[in-house]
This record gives sequence, structure tokens and C-alpha cells, in this order.
Amino acid sequence: MLDNCGHIEMVNRAFCRLIGLKRANVNGKYYRSVLTETDSLPMKKEILMALSLHQQWQGECAIYNQQRQVFIPLQLKVSQIIDR
Repeated sequence: MLDNCGHIEMVNRAFCRLIGLKRANVNGKYYRSVLTETDSLPMKKEILMALSLHQQWQGECAIYNQQRQVFIPLQLKVSQIIDR
């Protein structure tokens, strides 16, 4: 989960295993500092547009596991949570 500024508030164990980092090294960091950018600018715009229109985006991307130094392909679903 990210806050409205893009800082990581919560991750699960599976995410930590995928990226090769511990929760303590992830929580509070800006998401781009944790995930290596693999998507193009058009994809970023597509995600932002989908979130603004439908509060969710689903598609394929890849993340970088820093311990194993490999890219891992993912089917990702991003949902916007609106809570006052």
C-alpha cells in the first residue's frame, strides 16, 4: 500500500521475497526507489489515466530482485483506495 505521495506504507511477505528486500528496508520509502523502472512513459500514463478514471489498472510489468539480480515478470493489479 502506498500513501497519496507514493511512499510505501505496507507490503506483504510475498512482495518482499519477490524484490529481495526486508520490510524494514521498504516501508517509508518512495516506491520508485524500491522498484526498478521497467515500464515506458506511455505505460505510466496509461496507469495514471486508468487510476483516475476507474480507480484501478491491470497489466504486465517486471520488477528487479536485488539479491538475485534478476528481473521477475508480474501480472500486476493496482487499485486506488479512497479513504478519508
